[in-house]
Amino acid sequence: MTGYQPPAALPPELFEHPEIRAAILAHDFGTVFRLARVHAGISYSKIACECDIQPERVGTLARGQGSVTSFDKIVCIADALRIPGHMLGLAARPWEVNASPSAPSRNSTRERERNDVRRRQFLRASSVAGLATSLPELIQPVTGRRLGKHVPDLLRQRTARLRRLDDVLGGGDTYRVYLGE
Repeated sequence: MTGYQPPAALPPELFEHPEIRAAILAHDFGTVFRLARVHAGISYSKIACECDIQPERVGTLARGQGSVTSFDKIVCIADALRIPGHMLGLAARPWEVNASPSAPSRNSTRERERNDVRRRQFLRASSVAGLATSLPELIQPVTGRRLGKHVPDLLRQRTARLRRLDDVLGGGDTYRVYLGE
């Protein structure tokens, strides 16, 4: 049994058409929508429904007015029209790797958002764990009432590490580390 094919899925032979290849490469989805209608007979209303775009907006894009710039919307269009990920500079889409025999659930967007949150939580937790194990120097130095010669150098090293960490994780994730310092 083959995987679910949305009603707006482009026929594979259409990807050989030079004009559609150029439009996909340029992320010109208005042209893609227009060519899908002309060459594959896919209506704008089907495209709008599958891509979660207002039908008027699909028509406006097809007339060359406006563009799609949101990453999430580009992914949605790729999945709805079954545009292979490599043509848009995306990773292989789930339906490319292993087609699911059932139709996508209505909660798939909600599940994806929940997974994104879990992914963020995992990255945050793993970065803090990595910080704790790989940067033992962030433990407060033992000092008495007088500072030795080595303390300013140690503080400089710790500050440089925190700045590098901030470049990687961003200020929101390193805020607590700064407070601890």
